Amino acid sequence: MLIVSPSSTCDVCLELYSLDENQPGGIRAPSAIDCGHVFCSRCIDSFTRLACPLCRSYYDPRAVRRLHVDMNPPSPDERNSHLDDLDTDERKEHLKSRLISMVRRGAEGVEFQTLLRDTSSWLKEQSADDVSEHAVSRLAR
Repeated sequence: MLIVSPSSTCDVCLELYSLDENQPGGIRAPSAIDCGHVFCSRCIDSFTRLACPLCRSYYDPRAVRRLHVDMNPPSPDERNSHLDDLDTDERKEHLKSRLISMVRRGAEGVEFQTLLRDTSSWLKEQSADDVSEHAVSRLAR
């Protein structure tokens, strides 16, 4: 599930997403079109062409998907509290996916520090042979 931050804004009108009809501007539900770009439902309804305003790719109006706005996002510590339950390979893959996600979308300092701390903790649990094995397998790719 794609979750939109409560501080995210529509790239067309630059208004915060809102699911409250009592808010100024009414409901501005975040919605994704076929290319993956996200706009508020009011802007999508106002498009005169069935083309994304960012990448110009065609989209099917029947395929527009409404997204969830997480009004109380979990803290980094809450999101990562389950790491202790994962085995070594699962933790490695989880850390790798978090890093890739952070590179793609950017991150704030707190999230970066949390990932750095979790990665350092995971590396300290590994033997020297395991760490060098990961490095060698990475270089071989």
